[in-house]
Amino acid sequence: MFERFTSAARQVVVLAQEESRGLDHNYIGTEHLLLGLLAETDGIAAQALTEIDLTLEMTRSRVVAAVGRGKNPVKGHIPFTPRAKKVLEKGLREAVSLRHNRIGTEHLLLGLLAVTGGVSARLLAEWNVDLDQLRTRILALAAEVPDRATGRPGAGDRRHARRGGFAGGADTVPLGLSAGGERTPRRTSAADAGIAGAQSLAGADPVGSHHLLLALLADPDSAATRTLTGLGLDLAAARDALRQTDPGGTSDELPEVTGRRGMSLRLTGSAVVVEATDRRLLELARLAFTALTGRRTPPTSADVTSGGTTPGTDTGHGDLPVADQLLSGRDELAESLSAVWSVLEASLEDIRARAAGAPTRPTAPGPTPGPGPGGTQDDPRQPEA
Repeated sequence: MFERFTSAARQVVVLAQEESRGLDHNYIGTEHLLLGLLAETDGIAAQALTEIDLTLEMTRSRVVAAVGRGKNPVKGHIPFTPRAKKVLEKGLREAVSLRHNRIGTEHLLLGLLAVTGGVSARLLAEWNVDLDQLRTRILALAAEVPDRATGRPGAGDRRHARRGGFAGGADTVPLGLSAGGERTPRRTSAADAGIAGAQSLAGADPVGSHHLLLALLADPDSAATRTLTGLGLDLAAARDALRQTDPGGTSDELPEVTGRRGMSLRLTGSAVVVEATDRRLLELARLAFTALTGRRTPPTSADVTSGGTTPGTDTGHGDLPVADQLLSGRDELAESLSAVWSVLEASLEDIRARAAGAPTRPTAPGPTPGPGPGGTQDDPRQPEA
């Protein structure tokens, strides 16, 4: 992973180790990464943190107050805690979701904000830092500077790009033109930050309208936020409501998710019957069976004995309503049903595994960890979750 870090991001890791060693700690936790991000003053992360009045000295003092100093100097390699490793992993995911080739300080800070429960998260909460607003500001800052991760010109390169010079390299094109020379829509920095923020909020899920609105509301200076504020909208309440939004039954719900809600499996003594009531599938099925009418040959004896049809029943060659027609997997046009079989097999195995691993009763809560790293995911002795 570290080979994908920018030089500034690598320096953050070095500085985090130095902060840990300077405090005589035998681990690198989220608090040390936060100190490293502040210490690397050339990074986007430090700029964003400085704008919310966080300083290296103040944060270091608060870390000492929260976890104390070690008793003995530490020599040799200092390991990352499981939670600090998660910060690095989430930083990688942030870069991937933004389609950046390199991991910069901004991605590490976004990863830090995404990990809950650590010392740094506790400090940010104590300082009443609005994480959504900070995330949006990070993305806005990343859009305003030359993007060394992707080679695209940021806001700082636009004047240079108009003159025909491309600081970002051979892949860079003038503002408003795609690589093929076509005119592309221009976006403001607020829109760019909103789109990037929505992608980050969605994570592995598709970006929905609720992600876009939540990302836009995180920027108090955007035209959208100012307009809604002027209309009397309670931004805090709107953000909370959007975080709890269920896209089910809306146009933001994926067709396959809607279809799943209308599916059921019925187990008989000799068959697994898949029933789907999704209107889109029903309409496609009607079209498929209508196209099949008149071109299929009667079933062979092998079809009958294999369960394709039942002896003495109509095979649905146009004599029965569409709803009663049957399609055998032996039909030459049903070759794609192999994919359905593979997906159904994997789905049934997943259902079995989930059911087998589901707890039968709630487990007793564990002890509440103290303020230091011991007994938490910031303790390097703890297994990674």
